[in-house]
Amino acid sequence: MLKSNLKQILKSNNLSIRKVSKDINYRFESIRQLYNDEMDRYPRELLFKLCKYLNVTLDELLIIEDVKSKKLNSPHDENTKNIPRDNTLKEQLPSKVQEHIQVLSSISPYKLIEHYQNGGKVAPADQKIIEELLNKYQLIPEVVNVLLEFIMLTYNRKLPKEVIYKIAGHWKRLKIQSIEEAIQQAKKNFKEQKNNFKTKNNLRKNKRVEKIPSVIIEQIEQQKNTNNEKSKENKEHSQLSYEERLKIYNEKLVLLNKKKTDSMSL
Repeated sequence: MLKSNLKQILKSNNLSIRKVSKDINYRFESIRQLYNDEMDRYPRELLFKLCKYLNVTLDELLIIEDVKSKKLNSPHDENTKNIPRDNTLKEQLPSKVQEHIQVLSSISPYKLIEHYQNGGKVAPADQKIIEELLNKYQLIPEVVNVLLEFIMLTYNRKLPKEVIYKIAGHWKRLKIQSIEEAIQQAKKNFKEQKNNFKTKNNLRKNKRVEKIPSVIIEQIEQQKNTNNEKSKENKEHSQLSYEERLKIYNEKLVLLNKKKTDSMSL
């Protein structure tokens, strides 16, 4: 079985994926995949550039691993059960959380989005967000995975870029450089959002109702009185007989004609 040995070579030379990507002018994500041995096919150009840059041969970069020996050296082997772990934080976490951390550490941000989309293709807008987080904000892929997952779980599987960039800038200022630090910060961010939501709700409940000015109250009362008088007149008028109504209309008409005559004589 063919396996990438890039991780061991870079560690022995104290080199980062980002530096190699910049020096050989090749895509960061492709080098990261080769670093984590996630590639099914190896680009010739990438292998040539890496061998030349690292001064290694192809059989040193890509090694043949014996499947049988891999099984013997698996985590389930009795000989490896008592190996001490340096990371105390991982020891304190439940096994399922540790497994999830391992997954987030081993896959690319693109694969993470695909996973949440049930294998669907990553949208160009989401690809751009990932590229900017990796290149402009210079967050490592594991931290990007935690950030994207935190946003999707908080915002109903959505990826609002304004929120993502705001948190990414904050995390960059905090110098978060490991997946454990990112998870702890994501928990803090979630708690802060929850507290802010409660505060806003309390402010809405305790919001003081503004007092209506007395002038407006007087105008409203006057309007009510006027409407009541009109409704009273209409009610009294509705109770009159047809003859009485006709008499009133005729009186009004005579009065109106008289006013017109007087105005014309002047």
